[in-house]
Amino acid sequence: MSKEKEPTVLHSSEVDDLLVLCEEVMRATPEGAHRFIEPAPGVLSRAKSKQHNIVFGRRGSGKSSLLRKTAADLTIDRRPIAFVDMETFKGHSYPDVLISVLIKSLREFEKWLNGAATNPGTKTTFWKKLFGTKPSRPPFDKKKTADLSAKLRDLISSLEDQLRKPETSENELRETKSSNSKIDGKLKTSGETGIVKVESEVGLAVENGKGREFTSKYTSHKTEYLHQNILKFQQFFQELSTLSDGWSFLILDDLYHIRKSDQASVIDYFHRIAKGNGVWLKIGTIKHRSQWYQHSDPPLGVKLGDDAKEINLGMVFKTGAAKLGERMNLAT
Repeated sequence: MSKEKEPTVLHSSEVDDLLVLCEEVMRATPEGAHRFIEPAPGVLSRAKSKQHNIVFGRRGSGKSSLLRKTAADLTIDRRPIAFVDMETFKGHSYPDVLISVLIKSLREFEKWLNGAATNPGTKTTFWKKLFGTKPSRPPFDKKKTADLSAKLRDLISSLEDQLRKPETSENELRETKSSNSKIDGKLKTSGETGIVKVESEVGLAVENGKGREFTSKYTSHKTEYLHQNILKFQQFFQELSTLSDGWSFLILDDLYHIRKSDQASVIDYFHRIAKGNGVWLKIGTIKHRSQWYQHSDPPLGVKLGDDAKEINLGMVFKTGAAKLGERMNLAT
């Protein structure tokens, strides 16, 4: 009578649990940062550095995991951080895609101001659950943080109003006056409303109590709004830098999901906001499906080597495999 084979380790419940964990970490999540394994020494330090980075890698290479771990470590240090998944905006057209990404980015910074900025290190339900450890710096001043958060809500509200408007809108200005005297002349005005440029010319002729009017129209463009309000966004990040006594980080993950023709324009706007205001951009994407720089007049986007540094996970894996091969050869 043959004995029944004893169950092996490979068929144990522990191995089943391990397989489930492996499947879960294939999709990068905030919780997955606890189980992050650095692909090569120094890669994580570069991703957290005070410089703009574009992280290249094929699907499944670990771009999002690296950026999630970067966001977690910077949050523990109480650095203002916003993580934006660009897949959300797949199919959006410019300039709506830029306005949408701006809204999402500012909402993430608002979430940081209302949470990580002021939560005490003793609040383990927040820190331990999400990050597995306590923050390395004390919380920020609650009143100053609340004041900045209120300013941020106004910026977000303005962007949301702009997003709901059509790309081009025509507005008609009309004014009628009457008098018994005779008036002939023209009045020309120009100025800025903070949203659009307005130029109008009204001609008025009145005689014997009868008046006639001229109407003028002006056009409002979303791109004009973005250009005219960039100083407001820069001012916010200057104040955020002062509050946090340091720099901020904006992570745009999976850039390749938005239209390739719009990518350089989106990057360019955030680069202009960030420059000189203590903000560092971290962009994850697939290299052959991305356009981060556009040779135009003026040029758009960021230029690798000059404006941003490259982190190529494909090269990291090749280098790591080559070194492993050399060690194995030496061992034999």
